[in-house]
Amino acid sequence: MLTQYVFVRNDLKQYNRGQLIVQGIHSSTAALFKFKDHPDTVGYTSDLENMTTVVLMADEHELKDVEQFLANNRYDYHTWVEMPENIVTSVAMRPVNLRHDERLKAFLFRYKLFK
Repeated sequence: MLTQYVFVRNDLKQYNRGQLIVQGIHSSTAALFKFKDHPDTVGYTSDLENMTTVVLMADEHELKDVEQFLANNRYDYHTWVEMPENIVTSVAMRPVNLRHDERLKAFLFRYKLFK
C-alpha cells in the first residue's frame, strides 16, 4: 500500500494546532508536486478516495535526523521552511510502499503519531 509519511514539529510552542496542521499540508503538497511524475506518486494520486497519509511528530533535532536519514538513503522528500520566520516546520516524503523496505519501516516506527 502506498503511503505518504509527513513529519511535523511538535516543539513549536508559538504555533497553535491548526498552524501546525497547515505546515504538514504545505510539505505534503510540495512533495506530491515535486515528485508528481514518479510512478508511486502517480499511483497514490490516481485513487484520491483511498490515499493514506501518516503524520508523525518530531522535535527540531529529530527532524534534522529525519532529513539526514532520508538524504543519506536517497528517499525523495521535501522540507517545508516557513517564511518569513525561516523555521523548518515539516518534512514530507513522496508516497512509498513499506512492504519490502525494512530499513525505512524500522526508522519510521521510531516516531509517534502526531496528536
